[in-house]
Amino acid sequence: MANLNIRIDKELRDQFKETAKKNAHNSSELIRQWIEQYVKGGLK
Repeated sequence: MANLNIRIDKELRDQFKETAKKNAHNSSELIRQWIEQYVKGGLK
């Protein structure tokens, strides 16, 4: 595995983490899934 560092607004990051937690999701796993879908052409 490798690390990926991104810069986003702190408020947006906090909202994302809070929403993921409320929905019983891991924020890192959600990002990994999004990247996989994007690479496979499922997201445009």
